[in-house]
Amino acid sequence: MTEFPYTDPSHSQNDPTVPSTLLIPPINAKDLATDIIGVKVSAHSETVKWSSGFTTVLPCIWKDGSNICQEDTDTVRYFSELPESDPERSLYVVHINHSDWISRTAELRDVISQTLREGKCIVIRAVERPQVAPLDLDYLEDQGFSQFMRVSIHDVEKRTKDYTHPQVDGTIEDFLRNLHNQNCIQFILDLPYTGRGIPDHLRQLDHGIVHGWNQTTTDYPIQDLVHPDNFLLNGWSLLHQPAVLTNFHHDSDGGVTFVQSVLGKKKWIPAFPRNPNISRTKFTELSLLLTNLLANRTEIEANWYMEVVTLQEGDLFIQPPGQYHAAYTPTESFAKGAHCLNLEFLHHSELSRYIDAKKGHFLTNQVHEHSLETLERMVIYLPRASCRTSK
Repeated sequence: MTEFPYTDPSHSQNDPTVPSTLLIPPINAKDLATDIIGVKVSAHSETVKWSSGFTTVLPCIWKDGSNICQEDTDTVRYFSELPESDPERSLYVVHINHSDWISRTAELRDVISQTLREGKCIVIRAVERPQVAPLDLDYLEDQGFSQFMRVSIHDVEKRTKDYTHPQVDGTIEDFLRNLHNQNCIQFILDLPYTGRGIPDHLRQLDHGIVHGWNQTTTDYPIQDLVHPDNFLLNGWSLLHQPAVLTNFHHDSDGGVTFVQSVLGKKKWIPAFPRNPNISRTKFTELSLLLTNLLANRTEIEANWYMEVVTLQEGDLFIQPPGQYHAAYTPTESFAKGAHCLNLEFLHHSELSRYIDAKKGHFLTNQVHEHSLETLERMVIYLPRASCRTSK
């Protein structure tokens, strides 16, 4: 936050010893576009004002006199017209301030559990103090990432040609080298951040680790090879250049998803079926509509409700297993998060895994091979489950 010098109104405005703020232009904290157009994104980028009042750039890669990301542009423009999630009126997203729960962490976990059991999402404002730092090698080194770390980089230009395989191989240094390339939009989805994706006081919600793995190895010692994702997915991070659209999908394997914006803001767009009492066959059919938002807009609006949750730096969003969502990252961003399994949400996990088995190729963006091992450990734990598990 920029702090302006204080001017004592009792002093003369002509006193040269008094700092003047008259020449300092007002800063619009909701304008996320002006400072990056022609600097970090293409000078041809259009802007849009969201229902929340934020102004952002629209995706643009300018090639041969046109924007090759026009479909992404149209999608983001559509999202900008959706209602912003209202803390007082939203039927699907619970809004709370972390400062109200600092001394009541067990109660906070109960609120989260109840919310997710009901198939709703929850946003917790200011879980951590907002960070102000440039997204550069020094910052990422401080987070534990070497500039030479090999990563899979998603390239939006390549995605316009091959939606299924948009990745290019590279390093953290390669990604940062293109961070301010005005004609390049890239992002990284799977940076391991083990143990740092869930705030310490909420880790007991990860029943797969806390109950499954931590409490069953005496009854059933680990003898076979174990997939590392059983442990790596309790912490991951995301790196985004400005103007990245992530289309609708659900996260695979039936896990709860935590996501927290650390540097930069995010527009998170969850989608909820208007009729929650439909068969799983019908639900699968309606889910496929989300794979082509613009073509299926009329049917989607008739069957799905969507709203936008703006994640500020330090905000944490938690969604139940199988939650369909899209996201837009309007500025460069570093975020962290986690997936975990929980005994209280297995009804959502089961449906999510059913969708994965039937249509996962179309409806998820990352596939993991590990979760059955953790589910087996959770079953082994059940005879020894504490009566206070829900706490």
